[in-house]
Amino acid sequence: MEVSLGERGHPTYLIKENIAWDNIILDQDFIDSLAKIKWEIFYFGTLVQRTKENRKILNQIISQIKPNRIFYDVNLRQNYYEKDWIKKSLLQSTITKLNDQEALVLSKLLFN
Repeated sequence: MEVSLGERGHPTYLIKENIAWDNIILDQDFIDSLAKIKWEIFYFGTLVQRTKENRKILNQIISQIKPNRIFYDVNLRQNYYEKDWIKKSLLQSTITKLNDQEALVLSKLLFN
């Protein structure tokens, strides 16, 4: 991902597709080993959910590790999000981080 700042200091993102984070592969043994750790907090964002397989793995990890807190970084970038992903992520999280622009997008997306 490349980030540049505009005149008012607002970032613009160039997101490359079909790279490592679009194809997260974890075997069941590794996920089982994660579940043996006491997780205080688990962090994830919207961008990692661009692929169906990543969403599946993310949900599997969250359900198996059972962290005390789940931190969701909304991180809306271009068109790399869908209403259903965001709703599920918000329901799963105990802590949510978003900026003022993301708050506007979410209010329109979820409440209109």
